[in-house]
Parts: sequence; C-alpha cells; structure tokens
Amino acid sequence: MALVESEVAFQKRCEELEEGLFEKFRQQDIASFSTLAFSLGSPQNQVGDSDLSELAAKIQGGEATVGNTANIRRLHFEACTFLMADMKTQLLTHRNQLGNFLLLKNKTDWIHRKSASLVYLIVLSSSRRTSSSTRCTT
Repeated sequence: MALVESEVAFQKRCEELEEGLFEKFRQQDIASFSTLAFSLGSPQNQVGDSDLSELAAKIQGGEATVGNTANIRRLHFEACTFLMADMKTQLLTHRNQLGNFLLLKNKTDWIHRKSASLVYLIVLSSSRRTSSSTRCTT
C-alpha cells in the first residue's frame, strides 16, 4: 500500500502536528492523505485561503485558530505532494512496463517479417533452380 493511501501514516502525521487531529479528520470522513488531497478539489489546483479556513472550521468543529489552520494547510500541502509523487511513480512504472512490452512486440514483428522474407527467398531460389534445370534438359 502506498503512503498516500495509508491510514496509519496519515494518523501518525496528524498526531505529530496536533493531538486529536486525526479523530477530527475521521469525523469528516478523511482518513488518508489521498482523501485530504481531494477534499478541496483537484490536487493540482491551488487552494484559496477561504477554502482552507472553511475546511479548518469543519475539522475543528467551529472556529479554528491560526495554528489549527496552519496545521491543516500543511497537511493538505503534504497530501497533494504525496499524491502527485505517487501518481508520477505509477506513471513511470506503467511507462516502463509498456515500453518493455512494445520493445518485445517490435522484436517479434521484426522476426515475423524477416522469417516471411526468408520463406520468400527460399521459395524464389527453389523455383529458379527448378526452372533452370528444365531449361537445360530441353
């Protein structure tokens, strides 16, 4: 399981920043970095101060202090960073696997083309031998 999906890693990081923060996130059905990354839209879009203040207020169950908001902003930034890094890793892994498959497919196609050429040359060569031997006998 990736760090971005790990509930345990998210819980540990929440508790490092503020005691009881993970349970507050759980009450809002946020239990992993990936869920937090998408809680305010798409991770590649910048989040406004008002959106983060609103999320902090929901998490804290009322007014959030500047420190609470800063912790949530930091966690959200980390969540987006982890998610983007995880997606990049998955893309590179998939690209390498696809590249190996295409390389193998290209080699296989090349072998089929060459073997077809060889068969053609063998047939052509044997037909020339047959025609030359018939010419000599007449």
